[in-house]
Amino acid sequence: MEEKKTVQYKRTLRGSVGAGMSALMGGSGRRYYILEHRDASKYHKAGESQKIIIDQIELGRGQDCQVRFDETFETVSRRHAAIIRDGDRWKLVQLSTTNTTFLNGRAIDTEWYLQNGDEIQLAVGGPRLGFIVPEGNQSLVKSIKMTERLELFRKQALKPYKHAIAAMFAVLVVLSAGAAYVIRHQEVVIEQQGEEIQGLLAKTESQDILFEQARKKWVEDSTRIANELAKKPKVIIVNPEKDLVDAINLVKSSVYAVTTTVYIASDSETQKVSQSIGTGFILEDGRFVTARHCVEPWLFDSGQTQLAYALANSSNGVLRTYAVIQAINNKGNQIKFSNSDFIVDRSGDREFDIPYELNGQSVMLKGRLGFSSEASMGNDWAYATTSQKGSVKNGGANSTSLKAGTTAHLLGFPQGLGIGDGQSIVDPIYNKLSVTRDGLNESRCIMINQGVDHGNSGGPVFIQDGKKLLVVGIVSRGDIKSDLYNHIVPISNLK
Repeated sequence: MEEKKTVQYKRTLRGSVGAGMSALMGGSGRRYYILEHRDASKYHKAGESQKIIIDQIELGRGQDCQVRFDETFETVSRRHAAIIRDGDRWKLVQLSTTNTTFLNGRAIDTEWYLQNGDEIQLAVGGPRLGFIVPEGNQSLVKSIKMTERLELFRKQALKPYKHAIAAMFAVLVVLSAGAAYVIRHQEVVIEQQGEEIQGLLAKTESQDILFEQARKKWVEDSTRIANELAKKPKVIIVNPEKDLVDAINLVKSSVYAVTTTVYIASDSETQKVSQSIGTGFILEDGRFVTARHCVEPWLFDSGQTQLAYALANSSNGVLRTYAVIQAINNKGNQIKFSNSDFIVDRSGDREFDIPYELNGQSVMLKGRLGFSSEASMGNDWAYATTSQKGSVKNGGANSTSLKAGTTAHLLGFPQGLGIGDGQSIVDPIYNKLSVTRDGLNESRCIMINQGVDHGNSGGPVFIQDGKKLLVVGIVSRGDIKSDLYNHIVPISNLK
């Protein structure tokens, strides 16, 4: 046995909920161990194997202990001992101040490293447990089936916080009385949005007729001017490529690489949940614009960020989620935001229940999505006011009436490219695409052909107007019906 003295043990959110979420998602290389119960008790049979997937567990007679023993074991304290992760190893920690813990028959005073095959005994004549580490790939958490991992997460990660969640459940029961009213209200809102969309489509058809008339006149005028110029001995040199390069260089410093870090926190502990990359840009009026899913990713994700939000949203104020958004441009200028700094449109949001079983009771966690219908996906935008003035010109007047075949120019950071992979610290990547349909689709979005990768989200989409670029949209998402197209939120959707 090898002793190691460190800082005093303290149960943390990171060691329970944080570690449990990592295990639930099958974290790469994450391992578990087994406690083999060698004595029968009210809660465990002799020979029972208990898999442990989190970084901290407590052993004792207390209700919050993940490894619990009944009152017949009088020499076992309420919080008798703990097993915690220390790097790649595990330690047995003495918690009780009145009753001894034995490791391989030897009393411990502070804490000792555990090895495969060790025997733990809580007090003289108390229950004995074997410490077993499976061999090879069988020791990886991902080798445990998802249904079993969910049950272990409930029993181990959430158990110390069951009182807070129980209080949340009581609040949800009271709130459920108003659910019917909320549902009917949402139906009315959706009907109103449908009428607005029909009006927008009618307006778009009218604009198409006017556009066609203007196009015919432009063709006639262009033909006439070309014929007149052909009669004159004059050489005209046009270099549209140089104009485009100059226009791109003008706006580059207003395009920022965005890193969004999501946290879940209590009053005493903060745990990092996820981190993602994206793009943002500053308009001439000082607004920093990006996609809403880069600011509030838990409203658009089906993984651990959504679970963290649902737990916090349903914890009656015990837990909370928030995001820190950091942006940097090619001149090294850095801006830091919180998700609460951004203006967003929540009119299309939808709440939904996530059923969760806790101690034999079904608890409904309150989840939330950033959209309730196809039409509300056009709300995937967010902006924050800054004191800086960008060089990106607002082309909102053009953003709802683009024609199929119009060339679109993108600047962003696909898959993180452009962030430290060249001579500059940050240099956005350029991509040229095409608009694939006239006007807006049913999502109130511009559709462009494939070529926008993760990391471009929130980035600007331009059209060229002579020697300048006009931003007409914000990169949003891929099309749910086909992987050949991408949706761009028109800049005119900002309110």
